[in-house]
Amino acid sequence: MSLTPLHCAVLAHNAVVHELQRNQQPHSPEVQELLLKNKSLVDTIKCLIQMGAAVEAKDRKSGRTALHLAAEEANLELIRLFLELPSCLSFVNAKAYNGNTALHVAASLQYRVTQLDAVRLLMRKGADPSTRNLENEQPVHLVPDGPVGEQVRAQKGKTYLQALS
Repeated sequence: MSLTPLHCAVLAHNAVVHELQRNQQPHSPEVQELLLKNKSLVDTIKCLIQMGAAVEAKDRKSGRTALHLAAEEANLELIRLFLELPSCLSFVNAKAYNGNTALHVAASLQYRVTQLDAVRLLMRKGADPSTRNLENEQPVHLVPDGPVGEQVRAQKGKTYLQALS
């Protein structure tokens, strides 16, 4: 798959975030351990970036960047971290080999409580809702049906997809 260390750290953090969202006992030892793991992975990711890890690097198999991977879990902490970098405009609209941007990925999620916030964050930081993937789909075309999907689509009145739909 040829992932960079940054890709691997993002995937590990996604797994922790996923576990934290699933775990219902906020004060259990498991959750405390996950929170520590969460913090150390964020520190690792910050360290990798400080040491010069290329946030815009793509994995060879799919062409996904670290931002794509964070978007797959609607991982707000990492999306925010990447989009606060001075270079964020150079990768916020990067396309994977299938033409999907991180906004396509976030828009297409199902059953993620943080999906709407992820979409809003990407949009605020310059993600382009008019970008089309290789299937000629814009992010709005990938939004699943249902109450959250309706909220994601409703973003168009604010900043989301003015020219579309």
